[in-house]
Amino acid sequence: MICASNDYSERQYARIDCSGSLPGKPGQWQIVAELRSAATMKDITAPGPCWNIRNWDI
Repeated sequence: MICASNDYSERQYARIDCSGSLPGKPGQWQIVAELRSAATMKDITAPGPCWNIRNWDI
């Protein structure tokens, strides 16, 4: 998985965007975190909604 981050100091948050394969899961995945306590995760090779991930430690 490859990750990139951008710091938006004027908005007081940072965006972390990771994409690639996950061990044991088919497809190519994208995980995007823009808030300290929430993120979205999606298989970008398959149609369907994103999964919201909340209350995780970063």
